[in-house]
Amino acid sequence: MTADPVRRVLCDAGPLIALGKLGRLDLLAPLYETVTIAQAVYEEVVVAGIRRGYPDALAVRLLWRQQHWPVITPDAHTLASYTPVVMLDQGERETFALAPLHPAISSPRDG
Repeated sequence: MTADPVRRVLCDAGPLIALGKLGRLDLLAPLYETVTIAQAVYEEVVVAGIRRGYPDALAVRLLWRQQHWPVITPDAHTLASYTPVVMLDQGERETFALAPLHPAISSPRDG
């Protein structure tokens, strides 16, 4: 008997950038009902990517619009309550700060 696939995931920028550059963003929708990202991840992948002329950034933006997947901005209290033990960029920090608030969502680093 196999376990049910994870239907919802909280994602950081790395997997989106990699899948976008490989032209395989199409793998996400069949695997996950919902892919949630932090606002800082969207800014890093889509906004900064478009500014730099990366075509995969446009593909990520289109996918999010088509799937109606959420982009979440953590409030100040949520960010303040998370203290990383290593240096993280803003997208990683927001993703890890949001993870405990969404227990039904798996993060890519869940073991």
